[in-house]
Formats: sequence, C-alpha cells, structure tokens
Amino acid sequence: MPKKGYKMPQKQRDKIIESRKANVKKKGKNKICSCGKEFYEYPHQNRKFCSRLCANKGNAKKNSKAKTGENNPMYGKKAWNKGIYGVTKHPSNQGKNCHFWKGGISREKYKLRRGGEWKKWRKEVFERDDYTCQNKNCNQRGGQLIPHHIKLFSYYEKDRFKVSNGITVCEKCHKYLHRKENQSKKIIEIND
Repeated sequence: MPKKGYKMPQKQRDKIIESRKANVKKKGKNKICSCGKEFYEYPHQNRKFCSRLCANKGNAKKNSKAKTGENNPMYGKKAWNKGIYGVTKHPSNQGKNCHFWKGGISREKYKLRRGGEWKKWRKEVFERDDYTCQNKNCNQRGGQLIPHHIKLFSYYEKDRFKVSNGITVCEKCHKYLHRKENQSKKIIEIND
C-alpha cells in the first residue's frame, strides 16, 4: 500500500485510465432527434426524442388528430353506463322506497336552512356587514363567515329571517359565541 501522501506518476495514471476505457464497450448508439440534437440511446431504451419537451411537441400533432371523429375508439358506441341508474338515483329507491326512509321526519331547521328564505337572509346579513366579522377583536374580512342569530333560531320563530337579528362572525368567533357558558342563554350577543 502506498504511503500517505504518495502521488501516482502521470504515465501510470494514464495507463490505468486507457485500460479501463478499452474494457468498457459502448453497446448503445447515437441518434438524432427531430429538433436536430444528437443524443445517446442505451440498449434497454427505445427513445425517439432527446427530451420530454421534444416528445411533447412531436406527439402533439399525432395525438390530437388520432382520437377525433371516426378514429376515436368510442366512435359510434354507447357508453357502458348510459341509461343505467345508480343505487340512490333509481326510482325504486327514492322517497318511501329508500332504505333510509324514516317516515318523512326531517328536522324543521334543516328544511328551513335549505330554503330560499334562509339564503336570502344570509346574503343580506353579509352585505350589511360588508362580509366582515363584527367581533371588535377580530375584524376578519372574507373567508369562513357565518351568519349568527342574536336571538336564537330555535326560540324566536318570528325573528328568524329578520336582518336585524343577524350578525356576521367568522368561524372562530362563532364557536366562541356558542361555548358552554352560553348554552342556557336565549339571546347571545357579541359583547358578552
């Protein structure tokens, strides 16, 4: 083993490099891409282009024309799912025939909150408050806003869709308003 700091002579180094080159045989071949660049193709490859960019350009014309009109493999055929109903959409599974049917009992608040009156009230409250959380410490504009009923929805039926009974709050402030201390209250204001 050579001593530490031993430097091999240049001639000896060149001989080793030449012998290594002679042992390695090139099995691949050089090809020319459609863009004019030359590239090396290894034996296990089947390359036609020098790069992915050239491949995308070269195949774009072929692919766009290949599957239009009569060349499309689905041309003139009917889709496998055309006219077939899914499990929930089939008429025999709707309404009273559905296995989830519970006698037509939907909670009133769900019916009301899916209606047009709720959507109109919600939009009017947001527009009045300029889509900004009305908590003095927050003032978040946009994002996850919730229209909060000052007089609770379940207790005050007449005031449900009055714009004066609504206030815009962000999701974080809304959770704070409905914390455990406020669950017994019928009127929840932001200043509490």
